[in-house]
Amino acid sequence: MVRFLRHGEEEFLDMGHVGFTSLAAPAVLKGIGRGLLEQFLAQFTEELAAKNLNLPASLLSDEAYFNSIASLLGHTPGLPARLAETLFIVGQFATPKAREILQTALVTAFPHGILDPQASPEGVALRLWLAAPDLLMRAHFEHNVKRRTCLDCFASARARELGAPCLIVDPSKLTDMTRSLSTWFVQHQRGMGITKIHVTANGDNIWFEIRHGRPLACVQTSDQHDTQLFQYHPRKVDLVLYSHLRDEIMIEAGTLEECQLYRAQLGLLFQGNADYFYRTDLFSLDPLWNEGQDALDAASLEALAAIVLRNWEERFANANNDIFIRMCDNGFFDPTRSGILAQVIPRRGSLSHAAFDFYFSGWAKPRTVEIYPPNRLKLEWCGDASLVGTWLMKQLFRVP
Repeated sequence: MVRFLRHGEEEFLDMGHVGFTSLAAPAVLKGIGRGLLEQFLAQFTEELAAKNLNLPASLLSDEAYFNSIASLLGHTPGLPARLAETLFIVGQFATPKAREILQTALVTAFPHGILDPQASPEGVALRLWLAAPDLLMRAHFEHNVKRRTCLDCFASARARELGAPCLIVDPSKLTDMTRSLSTWFVQHQRGMGITKIHVTANGDNIWFEIRHGRPLACVQTSDQHDTQLFQYHPRKVDLVLYSHLRDEIMIEAGTLEECQLYRAQLGLLFQGNADYFYRTDLFSLDPLWNEGQDALDAASLEALAAIVLRNWEERFANANNDIFIRMCDNGFFDPTRSGILAQVIPRRGSLSHAAFDFYFSGWAKPRTVEIYPPNRLKLEWCGDASLVGTWLMKQLFRVP
């Protein structure tokens, strides 16, 4: 049997993330354990019943029970939204990097170590959700910001004065923003009822985690009796960082349209003006010319140990539009002068890109930061955006 979902059913099927579908495997469910699964799914009994979905009988053998749960999670397009959301978050903790973040959250939730050290990552995440759902959400957020990303940056007319009150996210305006984004995504065939915004405040910075659907895709499932083909909207998570000090937003989005959408919506959220964050002339690589090695001073921020220039790109306005790219271990190390640090990069064309190794205090391995004037950054970890933005401002790579 081949089944295509009707338009009104699209909002319920969200199988696009690998972590979600991995929980539909009997072997993964067995690793979680029957007792924990029963305790977890009992939290959704009424919501499942409202959709005419029933949990398997307690008299079933373990093998039959796990197969039944796998069928429920992997083959049913009508799962309750709250259950689908939780499964999506839990499924993300199956990767090695995510497990490290989960372990940190566990130390907070279970300081006396009452968890089984042999428990599967999915099982640990479920137990953390039952005991401290807010901690799981925090760990989920940290997992999302520890990823390679490209950020398009926009600012208001000028940075805020020191001591100015922080902008507050009005819950009613955030609801309006969610509704506006949801309408846009529906109009652009990204699915209904999927858009959600999670806000995390961190000092003078505010992170917006925006979850929405991608364009329709399909997945085929089969068993010994029949084959089904489901249409669905894969899940996408975009991030926006608002810096109070710089009055600036940094946007990670999949398309230019989505980037401009978030820029306008954040302007409306904070100031009632879609064009409030209009500046794009934000970054300059001139300090590499003007200051040389001194431009890479890391002493101004305790969290930074050292910064090394790894490569840069120069463009020439000549008949061939030549581009010169230099890649090296240290851009200011001159082997022709017995290891003396060169004072400046020769001023020839225009600097259009530079990549740096940022050595963070307490970390042996550096993380890459790339600057593309006038307003784009590429980061190995999205979560470094706030600290990197502060350093860029101090070293004048960020235009006032």
